[in-house]
Formats: sequence, structure tokens, C-alpha cells
Amino acid sequence: MLLKIFTSDPVVIAEGIRYLRIVAFTYIMIGITQAYLYIMRSVERVIVATVVYLLSLICNIIMNSIFIFGLFGLPAMGVSGAALGTLCARILEVVLVAGYARFFNKDIKLRLRYVIHTDKVLFSDFMKYALPVVINEVMWGLGTAANTAILGHMGSPVVAANSVAQVARQLATVVSFGLSSAAAIYLGKTIGEKRMEHARAYAKRFIGLSLIMGMLGGVVILIASPIASAFLSLSAEAKDYLRIMFFVMSYFVVGQAFNTTMVVGIFRSGGDTRFGLIMDVSTMWCCSILLGFLAAFVFKLSVPVVYMILMSDEIIKIPITSWRYKSCKWLRDVTRDTSAAPGEV
Repeated sequence: MLLKIFTSDPVVIAEGIRYLRIVAFTYIMIGITQAYLYIMRSVERVIVATVVYLLSLICNIIMNSIFIFGLFGLPAMGVSGAALGTLCARILEVVLVAGYARFFNKDIKLRLRYVIHTDKVLFSDFMKYALPVVINEVMWGLGTAANTAILGHMGSPVVAANSVAQVARQLATVVSFGLSSAAAIYLGKTIGEKRMEHARAYAKRFIGLSLIMGMLGGVVILIASPIASAFLSLSAEAKDYLRIMFFVMSYFVVGQAFNTTMVVGIFRSGGDTRFGLIMDVSTMWCCSILLGFLAAFVFKLSVPVVYMILMSDEIIKIPITSWRYKSCKWLRDVTRDTSAAPGEV
């Protein structure tokens, strides 16, 4: 039922079912590890996440190779092997995080009572600053899924080409996403120290870095385009779509790097979370997804045109985020005075 939202191809659905039935177990583990590692990042213990994800990546590559292709005498499992390799990597992440929390971290422990504990002040801050972020991420994730669903109903060659293009996008933007997280932590600390002029200067530098990383990512995609077409086992039609998608991605990643640094890194560091929610929902759902849906199923436009429309939201955001940045409405100190007496916080 879930996969029918994304594609009508029975072969793709059958393979997707095999994958999801195994990989579904990883989502609970991701919820634990990501929350804990983001807490570690927020208190400047970034090396913990780096080590955990590096070991997880190595594990994923090795286990995928073994299970997918049936190395060391094991049966070749194909798609199921890919899911099983991912599951092994997620299990390793939980083990590493639990081990670090148990033996090395004396300040932040994994305790069930912390999950059910409530605090009025903290809850109020969460509803004001964090809830818009949660909703924003949910709507962004659903929007990405909607894009995949629209393309999925345009044929198996489109699905195959889009799968490769999305992997290329992730590789090209991984540094930019890390940069945006670093910006949020660094600027949040600077604003909390009430060094507003420094925060403005640092924000400007992060924007410059985001543009450089975005352009480098775009160049990587353009270089990878002919290589992917030559070495991947795709149909001629899928390869034609892939070349077009790689071209669109080459400028899309520049806009995404810029906007992610703005919204996730700069604006959220000052508690300006509602703006990101409103902008993402309006540009993605009311522009690119709506127009892309109409282009695909009402006006029956070609795949390249539909794809360009679906990937247009990051370009639309650029002038909006630039205006918000220049207004400095994001530059606010949302920290609390922890030295105040009980009842004054």
C-alpha cells in the first residue's frame, strides 16, 4: 500500500517490499542515535558523531558487499542484502552510542526517565522554537517523498534515473549539510555569548563557504554524469533522463547549500524557526510540487520539464532567504540565565 503511492510498477513494488520489511527495523535505532549525537554536537563533542558515522559507513559498505553479491560463500540476496547491510550498520551505531554513554560520558546518560520527565519552561521553549523545526522537517520529508511519487508514476526508467541522481545529490551536498549544522552550533554559541557583531561576521563567512561548497558539489555532479552513464546498468532511455537530471542537480545543489546554511544554520541559531517552516511549505508544496503535479498528470509535459519544475523550490527560496538574512530578524538571543534563582528562570 505504501509503495503504490510511489510507483505503479509491480516489479519495483515487489523489490521495495523486500527492502522495507528489513530496513523498517532501523528507524527506531536512527531515532535513538541521531537524537543523542545531535545533543553531543550541540555541546561541541562533534568527534563522537564523526567516529560513529565513519565506523557505520565502513560497516555498511562491507555488509552490503557481502549480502548483496553473496561473498564468502553466502547466497546473493540482492535488494534484501542491501537492507540487511543497512540494518547491521544501524545496530552498530546504537551499540557505539550506548557504549559511549555508559563508559565515557559522565554528563549525558541514556535514561528512560529523562524521556518521560516534563518541565514547564523547557516545554514552552520546545513548543516555541523546536516544534516548528520538527514540523518543517516532516513537511520537507513529505515533500521529497511527493517528488519521488510523481516521478515514480512516470515510468521505471525515470525511477531508475532519479534514484541515481538523488544519490549523486546526497554525495554532493553532504559537506554543505555538515556546514549548516556547524553554523547552527557555532552561531548559537556566539549569540548566546551576546557577541552579536561577531555573529553577523561569522554568518557572512558561513554563507561564503556554503556557496563554495555548493559550486564544488555542482562541479562534482557534472564530472560524474558521463561516468555514471558509462558504468551503470541502465536502459538507454534511463541514461538520457539521467544526463538531464544531473544537469539540473548541478545548479540545484548550489541553491540547496545556500538555503540550508541560511535556514538550518543561521536562522535556527537565533530561534527564527517559524520563518523556515513557512518558507519551505509555501515554496515546496504551493509551488514546485503543485506545479510539478499539474505538469506531469494534467498537462502531460515531458519528463525533463517536470523534473526541472520539481527541483525549482531551492531556486525560488534564494531571494527570500537573502531578504530575511539582510533584515537581521533572525539575530536573537534565546538563551536563559541559568544563574537566576528558582522561579526567576
